[in-house]
Amino acid sequence: MPYLISVTSKGQMTLPKDIREALNIVPPARLLVDFGSKKDSFRIKTLPDIMELGGKFKAPKSKSALKARDYLEKRYSR
Repeated sequence: MPYLISVTSKGQMTLPKDIREALNIVPPARLLVDFGSKKDSFRIKTLPDIMELGGKFKAPKSKSALKARDYLEKRYSR
């Protein structure tokens, strides 16, 4: 089903509710836009939230997560 989407002067567009629900887009969401080869169309993919990864990875038993965090904070700037 085609949708008419307006683009503002700032280049912003609002995705209709049906599209947001179909893609399970809940703010704050990150989307990946991929252009077709002819640059006349694009695909939208939802990206997983970094918070969904919480608890999926464990630090090795010999390593401390707090020490790793301290190491990173001292050596890398944001």
